[in-house]
Formats: sequence, structure tokens, C-alpha cells
Amino acid sequence: MKRWLLGSIIILVTFVSMLLITPIWQWQQSSKSAIEVKPQPPAAIPQPPVAPAVTFEVRGHYHIHPDGTVTDTRNGLMWKRCAEGQTWTGATCSRTLTQETTGRPWDKVMSISWFFSPKQKSWPAFAGYSDWRVPNIKELRTLVYCSSGKPQTWNDAGNWCKGNYEQPTIDQVVFPNVPRAGLGSWFWSASAYGSDSSGAWALYVNNGGDYWRGRSSARQVRLVRAGRVQ
Repeated sequence: MKRWLLGSIIILVTFVSMLLITPIWQWQQSSKSAIEVKPQPPAAIPQPPVAPAVTFEVRGHYHIHPDGTVTDTRNGLMWKRCAEGQTWTGATCSRTLTQETTGRPWDKVMSISWFFSPKQKSWPAFAGYSDWRVPNIKELRTLVYCSSGKPQTWNDAGNWCKGNYEQPTIDQVVFPNVPRAGLGSWFWSASAYGSDSSGAWALYVNNGGDYWRGRSSARQVRLVRAGRVQ
């Protein structure tokens, strides 16, 4: 009887022990499985969009763009390579500048009533820009190139070039088809001549000097945007 009772107690204790141990073992197994992390391939890192390549030809302080514009890196001015009345062909400026065909009086130039309706308030867009304007006389002076170096290579003081310089006194690669002399080589500025309501400043690229001219006389126009030289 005692042996049977002792055996029963041992069996009961063993069974209870198994009941107590088994869930713990199962929890440990499931817990271990829950925290197990399988290695994952690295996530792709998003890359910023690649900007299109900027294409331009460098010529001294000029950046020549293929759209018929050029930027002066000294002052940020962007010029149209062709004067008004000319057309950019992709390689040069068509049409020769003359007083009769492309020249206009200062008042018409400043009111933009040149080839356009008097109602037009701004110059037509070109190369994707719509803020073109007539340059002031100081901005025009920055275009003067005295090839002889007298008084300086780039003459922006309003003085004539001196010595054996090339004509016109402008970079002829950057600004093609500009007459070396005659009324086609005069360019209006937006600068009035002081308090004289009858005159305005104009640049003569034959010798690089700037002069007073009557507003009723016909001259050429080369437009600019951005930058500003005061």
C-alpha cells in the first residue's frame, strides 16, 4: 500500500512538473522566434534628380549660350547676341544693321513701339526670358573692346579707343555682323542726356566712345537682361 501510494505521488509530481515546464519551454521557443530578425537587403537610397548639363562656350569673361544669348560673368548681364531687327540663325545674326532698316528714334525705342503695337508694354520674350530691356549707358560701355589695349583692353570709361585698334570696338565673335562704321554702328542707351529732353546717350562702336545724340535720330538697339551696372 505504501509502495503504491509512493509511486502514485512520484507519478503525480512528475506529471505536474511536465505541465509546469512545457509551457515555459514553448513560450521561450515562441519568444525566441518573435525576436529573430532575418537580414534584409539594404533599401535603395533615393537619388536627387540630375540637372541637365549646362552647355556654353567660354570666351574670356563671356559665356556664349547656344540660344543666341551671352552672359558677362563680370557683372551678370545677359545680352542678346543680335541687335533688334536682326535674327539669330543658330550660328550668326542675319541682316546688316543700317539706319534705314533697323534704326529707330529714341522715343520709339523707349516706348517699345518699334515693330510692335503701341499697346505692347514689354519687349517680346527671347530664349525663354521675358524681362529684356534697353541697357543704360554704363552697361553699354562694358561691351567696348579696345583691341590695342589703349586706354585699356576693356574700355568702360566712355573714352575713345586709341592706337591701332580693330573696328568695330566690340567682340565680333560674341556679337557678329556689327558694322564697323556708319549709322548702323550707333546703339541707343536708356540714359537720357541730363535735363536735356531732346538728347540721350548713345554708344558708337566704331571707336568705343559714347556721345549725346538727338532723340529723333535713328539708332540701333541691343537688349540686355539680369544684372545691373549703375
